[in-house]
Amino acid sequence: MKSKKLRELSDSLDDNDFQNLEFLLTASVEGYREWQAQADDDDLEYATELLIEYNLMIQEALCEVPFLQAKEVLKSIKK
Repeated sequence: MKSKKLRELSDSLDDNDFQNLEFLLTASVEGYREWQAQADDDDLEYATELLIEYNLMIQEALCEVPFLQAKEVLKSIKK
């Protein structure tokens, strides 16, 4: 995923969280394994929380389009 699109989706994250999320999403298998080998439990928990938050952001972004369409349908029915 390109950083610009990732940044648009994750605009609620501060720069540090954004950079960490970007690493988690773009790291090579080798790079991720190296990071994981030196990560402690807090690092792994933080990474999991970031990925869960990212998942929620994706779900929210995907739901926006149907909600907008549904609102338009409801407006037309109310008229």
